[in-house]
Amino acid sequence: MGALIAVRSLISPEILANAERLRELCEEAGDTRLLAKVLLHLFFYHRTTTSLDKGGPFARRGLELAEQTSGELEIFCGNFSSGLLAMEEGEYFVARQHLERGVSVSQDTQDLILADPGVALGLLNCVGDLAIVCWILGYPDQAQAHTKRLGELLRRSLPTNAYAAGMYRLLTMRCDFLRNYQDARADAQDALDRSTRSGFRWGIIFGTIVLVSPPVEN
Repeated sequence: MGALIAVRSLISPEILANAERLRELCEEAGDTRLLAKVLLHLFFYHRTTTSLDKGGPFARRGLELAEQTSGELEIFCGNFSSGLLAMEEGEYFVARQHLERGVSVSQDTQDLILADPGVALGLLNCVGDLAIVCWILGYPDQAQAHTKRLGELLRRSLPTNAYAAGMYRLLTMRCDFLRNYQDARADAQDALDRSTRSGFRWGIIFGTIVLVSPPVEN
């Protein structure tokens, strides 16, 4: 499923059909690691194409799975989706708790996540969303620390979709919150170039929007 997401789109019909079938098979086989990733994909599918109400049960099931197994991949997936759900519902203290738990998994697990095209963008988004939540809650130093961490992750070898998603979060923090526009156009151009070469449509759209409507310093 990860390879299909990397070359198609998270919201394509093939992804939904594939994920629903995988969920059934994982439940039958008791494969909690793969089930955690499938639940994360289903959460994002419904969050993007239908509603948070339909995506919410997948986030809650993912969190239950994390608590039942204590597996690090399960912990990351369940807390990331639950943190994002709480963030978008305006529950920022709860969101911070989940997102911090998500990014606290070991370096070995983070490396495995970043090497997987299906979930790599999740870690970038988790760190970026945590930076935004900390800023909203009034912790600018922590927000900047997480922004720095996001910049470090973007220097690693990443799938194109993860790079584009991470760069979007980085520019959101730097430009919209910190008012730091240094290298914004160059970073957006790099995301656009990578996305164009791979055919990743969301990255193409994001990079183009930033380049045609560059931020202007006050």
